[in-house]
Amino acid sequence: GPGQSISVTETIKNQGGGAAGPTRTQFYLSLNSSLDASDILLGDRSVPAIAAGASNAGSTAVVIPQGTAIGNWYIIAKADGEGVLVETSETNNTLAKLIAVK
Repeated sequence: GPGQSISVTETIKNQGGGAAGPTRTQFYLSLNSSLDASDILLGDRSVPAIAAGASNAGSTAVVIPQGTAIGNWYIIAKADGEGVLVETSETNNTLAKLIAVK
């Protein structure tokens, strides 16, 4: 519910042919499954450099903001949230999961 902490677990995979430098994965609360300017930044996780083809998994505690309406929401994870990496494809950096705020 609003004001409560939840744990978000995600895995970042470097699908490119070269090493990727360190980044941050950002987590947003959204009314829909598409990331846009109206979404609420909940927090982030530091991701170390990742070799080509390798992955890095982690969990982050985030708080559902006070005043959030009861109902269905999405948590959206955005890899390279600050856009610091040059990538072949920038279209595969987000994933949304439906949650129920009660």
